[in-house]
Amino acid sequence: MLKLKKISVICLLASVLLFCFSCKKTDDVVKISIKVENGDLYSQYFDKVEAMTQKKSLGIFPYNNGNITLELPLIIEEEYLFCANELFPPDLQISNANAKIDMLALALCEKDGNGQIEIRNLKFEEDDEYECEGSAMFYYSNENCNITGIIVIDNGDYIFNIKLKTGYNLVYMFEIKNNITGKYEATVTTEKQDGFKWCPIYYH
Repeated sequence: MLKLKKISVICLLASVLLFCFSCKKTDDVVKISIKVENGDLYSQYFDKVEAMTQKKSLGIFPYNNGNITLELPLIIEEEYLFCANELFPPDLQISNANAKIDMLALALCEKDGNGQIEIRNLKFEEDDEYECEGSAMFYYSNENCNITGIIVIDNGDYIFNIKLKTGYNLVYMFEIKNNITGKYEATVTTEKQDGFKWCPIYYH
């Protein structure tokens, strides 16, 4: 659940190289292809990828040297989803109170079966004055729904401009911090962003 703390928002949404993913619908599944940055380097450790919501596994798929194709259900039943106001802070404007939503986690499965490591779409850039850090995750919504507004957290503003379409959406969160003043501004949006890459969160 999205918390009103800087570190919690970053960890939840939860990406300086080319971002790569594509989506294709068929009659009963949605095929989403993603490419893990330097994915062949991890093939000795991982051979499968599991996609899951907070309540349900959506399937296990071949790792394929980081060239991953997810075949996700076209529809996720409402019982496995949440109302938008359960996932996002209460001060935001939610356009569709009937929409049911959840985030998707992607986890690499270790070959020895001993555990999993999450992969996310990450970004990190910095210079002497500014630092930019971001993460992106897929969200599923059973109806169109916009989540908008501004929330002040700690020493900065979080600007929400999420426009979910029915189905799977990639939601980006990125924070730009002024290293001199310590102030920052964070954006959470479905608008496509550059500079994100898929990678294991303990290996990027």
